[in-house]
Amino acid sequence: MRYWGKLLGLIIGSFAGIGFWGIVIGVFLGHLYDVQRSKLSYGGRYNR
Repeated sequence: MRYWGKLLGLIIGSFAGIGFWGIVIGVFLGHLYDVQRSKLSYGGRYNR
């Protein structure tokens, strides 16, 4: 599992000053980043 995007999203979301929803949105965007990065590293296939 890729977690660097989620961790970065958590940090940015918490410093955004929006509160709980900023953290949720940050982690969600980090998850999307991790999924795209995973697709690129596996040659277009998403493997879990």
